[in-house]
Amino acid sequence: MSKQISTLFILLITTICIGQIRGEKEFQECEIILKDSTSFEGFCRIIKRDKIQFTIERDSTPDIWDSRDVQSVRFFRSNFDEVLEYIKVHKKRKPRLLEIKIHGDVMLYADTSKRLVKDKEIPGINGSRWTYKIKEVIMGYYIRRKNSGELLAIKTSWSNRTWKKKMISFFHDCPLLVEDLEGDAYDKKSFRQLVEDYNVYCVE
Repeated sequence: MSKQISTLFILLITTICIGQIRGEKEFQECEIILKDSTSFEGFCRIIKRDKIQFTIERDSTPDIWDSRDVQSVRFFRSNFDEVLEYIKVHKKRKPRLLEIKIHGDVMLYADTSKRLVKDKEIPGINGSRWTYKIKEVIMGYYIRRKNSGELLAIKTSWSNRTWKKKMISFFHDCPLLVEDLEGDAYDKKSFRQLVEDYNVYCVE
């Protein structure tokens, strides 16, 4: 009996996880903010080429919006709000939707996607079964000053020396952080803390 209950539990969890992934393809409660600061609440989903399908009513025919009119989109999740903003990553390409990870005088953005991945292998009567979970995959990080259009891509290929040089140049207006960077108080893995510290200690 206990084995049957375990098997049913595994199937239930797997179904819930798959349902959550499918949910990402369904319309989610959201708010779109236009470039003229007008905003509308309704239901959205992101489709190919970073376009947004938006409708006031979930069952209505959606309109398609993109970077020509939209500044950002906010998804109302169960325990947090996920905000994506149109940012021009490449000069010769259209703006991309990047997720805001840190909001402040220096913004931290991430190019993200969500995937269903294996979690745990649990033995069963007819062989092992896998449980699954949703994993956020970070394709890349970017930093930008709030009132500046210049975007700096944080590249994993940078050496520690190159990373330090780039960060000292970017945060040159904050002597406290420059001193800490020169003293190796930060490394490539702590750039999120670096951005947070700038927004706390280096903003008047």
